Amino acid sequence: MKTLKYALRFLMRSKSYTVINLLGLAFSLACCIILMRYIHRELTVDTHCMDREHVYAICTNTEGSRGLSGLKQYNYDTISIDNRFVETMSTYIPLEKDYVISGDNRFPARCLVTDSAFFQLFHYPAVQGELSLSTPQSALLTEKYARKIFGRENPIGKVLRYSNGKDITIEGIVGEPECKTTINFDIILSSKLSQRWERMNTELYRFLPGTDINAINKAGSVPRYINDPKYDTRTHTFSLIPVKDIYWNGSLTDHEPAMFLSGNRSQLIILSGVCLLLLLTGVLNFINLYLVTLLRRGKEYGLKKVFGACGRTLFANIWIENTLLVLSALSAAWLIIEILSIPAEYVFGIHFSYTAFDGWLSIGILVLLPMITSIYPYIKYNYTSPILSIRSISGQSHSSHSRMFFLGTQYMITFLLVVLSLYFNRQLGMLLNTEPGFRTKNIMNVNLVYESKDFSSYTYESMQQRRQRVMQLDNELNTCPFIELYEPSYENILTPTFGTNYLNDKGEKVFLNIRYATPTFFKLYDIKVIEGEIPDMDKEDRRTVLVVNKAALKALGYTSIHGAGVIEENKKRANSGTSLQPIVAVVEDYFEGHLTAGVKPLSILSEHGSVAIFIK
Repeated sequence: MKTLKYALRFLMRSKSYTVINLLGLAFSLACCIILMRYIHRELTVDTHCMDREHVYAICTNTEGSRGLSGLKQYNYDTISIDNRFVETMSTYIPLEKDYVISGDNRFPARCLVTDSAFFQLFHYPAVQGELSLSTPQSALLTEKYARKIFGRENPIGKVLRYSNGKDITIEGIVGEPECKTTINFDIILSSKLSQRWERMNTELYRFLPGTDINAINKAGSVPRYINDPKYDTRTHTFSLIPVKDIYWNGSLTDHEPAMFLSGNRSQLIILSGVCLLLLLTGVLNFINLYLVTLLRRGKEYGLKKVFGACGRTLFANIWIENTLLVLSALSAAWLIIEILSIPAEYVFGIHFSYTAFDGWLSIGILVLLPMITSIYPYIKYNYTSPILSIRSISGQSHSSHSRMFFLGTQYMITFLLVVLSLYFNRQLGMLLNTEPGFRTKNIMNVNLVYESKDFSSYTYESMQQRRQRVMQLDNELNTCPFIELYEPSYENILTPTFGTNYLNDKGEKVFLNIRYATPTFFKLYDIKVIEGEIPDMDKEDRRTVLVVNKAALKALGYTSIHGAGVIEENKKRANSGTSLQPIVAVVEDYFEGHLTAGVKPLSILSEHGSVAIFIK
C-alpha cells in the first residue's frame, strides 16, 4: 500500500511528465487497438462455422473460370464424393437481386436458398422463433430486414409473397453472429420451394475424421467433360476449399458482390506492420520520458539501496508507476476509440461491436506493457552500485547513451511511418484520380424489370406478358426527352466477367475474359475504337462479332486486326476444321474492376441481347 501511495504521489507531483506521457501513450494505444480489432475481425471471419477448417466447399475450374459450385449438377463423365465419408452435406444458392412483397410494397432482398442442414454447419443465434426450414414455405429473416418490413411488430407467422408468386411464412428471426461473415443475406428460403432456380447449387461438406482430402482433390484434378463431347468439349476439374479460405479468394464469389465479402492478406500484413510500428513508437516514447524522469531520482534509488532496499522493492516502485500510467492511458485510449467509432466504421466499412477479444486485449496491454517498459529501468538501476546512482544526479552524461538510443530508434520508426503515410496517400490519390477508361458521368444503372429467380414459375403466358412489358418499357424510354441513350442488358460494365481459353492462328493458347455487349455499349460508356469498326446492328440482326481490347490483342500476339482471328479452344476440339473468328475492332483498355487488379485481356462479343441509361 505504501508503494502505491508513493507512486501516486510521484505521478501527481510530476504533472507535466504524467500528462505528456499519458497522452502520447493513449494516442498510440488508440490507433493500435483500432487496427488490432480490425485485424482480429479479418482473421476470425466465419468462425460461426462449426469447424471452418474442416467444412469444405466445391471449387470448380471450367476452362480457366473458377467458382464455387457443386458436383451433382454435372451429369456427364463426373465423379461423386462417396457418401460414406460425409458427416453433413448442405447446399445453398445465392440470389442477389430478388424481392418479396408485403401488402402493396415490394422490398428488394438478398435471398439465400438452402436446407436445414445448413444450420448444422453454421451457427446463427435465434432472436425469435426457430431456425428451421421444415416446410417448402418456411422462411427466415434477419433481424435488420424484419425491422425494415414490419417495424416493431412481431414477424413470426407473418406471410410474405415471394417473387415467384408463392406465399412464404416467417418461422424465425436470424441474429447477427459476433464474427464477420463471408455470406450476407436478408432472407433464407427453403430449397424445396422450387426445383428450378436461376443459379446452380454450391455444395458444402463436412467429412468424417480420417477422410483423405488429398485423395479427393487428386481425383478431382482429372479433367472431365461437362456434357457429351460430341456437342460440348468443355472440361472441368474440382477441388475442396475449406470455409476459412473462401473469404481470401474473392475471385470465387465476385459475381455476387452484395452477398459475399472478400479480404486481402497482403493488406492485412501491411496493417499489422503499421500497427507494430505505432505501438513501438508509443512504447519507446514512454520509456524515453521515464528515463529522463529517473535521472532526477537516481540519488533517491541509490540511498534506498544503501539502506537495504532489495531489487524486488525497486521493481515494485517502477512497475506500479508504469501500471498506473498505462491504466490511465488505456482508459483515455478507449475514450478516443469511442469518439472515433463512427469515422473508423466508415473507413473500414464494418461495425465494431464489443466482444471478448476487446477485454482480453485490454488485459494483455495492462499486464504486458508495464512489464516491458519496466525491464530496462529496473536493470539499469538495480545493477548499478549505490554510489554511481547517487552521483548520477549530477552526471547526466552517463545516461545519455541509452536515452539517445531510444530517441534515435523512435525517430527512425516515426520517419518510417511518415514515409509509409506519404506512400499510402499517394496510392490513395492514384486510385481516386485514375480514370477507369470509360464514361462514368450522367450514367445510371437501374433495374426496371423485376423477374422471379424461380424458373419453374415461368409459363408461356407469363413469358408473353413479360415481353409486352419490356416492349412497353422500351417505348417509354425512347420517348423520354431526358434520355439520350440507353441499353437494355442484364449486366453493366462493372459486372464481373467469366473467361475461357482462346487459340490464335499459331495454335497458341491464351485465356481471355468474355463480355457480351451490343454496339450501343461502346457509345454509352464512350469506349474508343482505335482500330477497325463495330458494325451497327438492329434488334433483328443476330450476328455476333468479336471485339478485343489492346491487352487482349497483345496477349494473342497480334499487332493489328488485319488477318487476326481467334477460336475458343473447346470449339476447336469439337471440330478441328472450324475456322478462326476474325477480330473486327480493337478498343482502348479500361478497368472493369478494382484498379489494383489491372487491365484484363478482354474479348467482347457484340450482339443484341438492369438497364444502363445515359442522361443528357
